[in-house]
Amino acid sequence: MKTLSFSFKSSLGKTTSIRLNKYEADATADQAKQFAQIVADAKAFVKDGVNLYATPTGAKMTETQVTEIYHIDEKKEPQPAEPQA
Repeated sequence: MKTLSFSFKSSLGKTTSIRLNKYEADATADQAKQFAQIVADAKAFVKDGVNLYATPTGAKMTETQVTEIYHIDEKKEPQPAEPQA
């Protein structure tokens, strides 16, 4: 599973971020910069007069590999124990 994380500075200079979970494709640096700039230019995330994503500062992709060790299927009926002789 891949996650894309974008870092920004708010209009007050505080660090903020946006994370896209379960991202399937690879993103180039140019694509990431373009997306971050679109978010900043939209000024759609304003709280109390503060643009939360005013200036893009970076992006990173994190890949997570999940390996299941065991799983109990709770939907199945429990099986009675075999009688011992």
